[in-house]
Amino acid sequence: MPKEININKRKAYGSSKDKSITYTERENLINNLENTRDRVILIAGAYAGMRQGEIVQCRLDWLEWQNYNNIKILAINIPDETRDLKNKLKLWRPKTKRPRTTYIFDSMLAREFYNFFKDNPKGINLCERNLSEYRVKIIMGNMIGRKISSHCLRAGATNYLIKEIGLDVGDASTILGHRDERTTLDHYKGLSKSNTEANINKILNSKYNKQK
Repeated sequence: MPKEININKRKAYGSSKDKSITYTERENLINNLENTRDRVILIAGAYAGMRQGEIVQCRLDWLEWQNYNNIKILAINIPDETRDLKNKLKLWRPKTKRPRTTYIFDSMLAREFYNFFKDNPKGINLCERNLSEYRVKIIMGNMIGRKISSHCLRAGATNYLIKEIGLDVGDASTILGHRDERTTLDHYKGLSKSNTEANINKILNSKYNKQK
């Protein structure tokens, strides 16, 4: 008897599109995580769209305050590993062999992020396994009631940058380090449904509805 084939069946571990954290889950985490290191991991992944290896290697000398129209935002300058001579650990390899810059647009989160690295200039001092298996999957996963990976945080940052910050796909693609805008657009299309609740909350909390 021929084996039945289900073309819509998920892969063993699903995909980032299936597992991306939603607006409500992200807000739940940022409002309830108390450990500073865990909060920094969440900010780096879900707000700045950093990859797991980048979070592990992030250091104070990557950070730079920039002013745009009198608004201060925190830039994270992720170096080309081959040119980052100060980095002795070599724990990660960027997918693209070129440096990129991502940003933390929320001023309060940016200040919290910067202050952590000011006190810990060499970084979060965690291996990738500890970050993904314990800090994200267990601690954060238990808080929102389902299994997530560190890439789920980065996947959710796509919607955050486009729908909440208001960047176009091209700018978001550059910040996220995608080689092609179509990659970002594909993630954005796949993730948009998971962010519907954010749009509903905005409508319910709008000035019009409050007056009504």
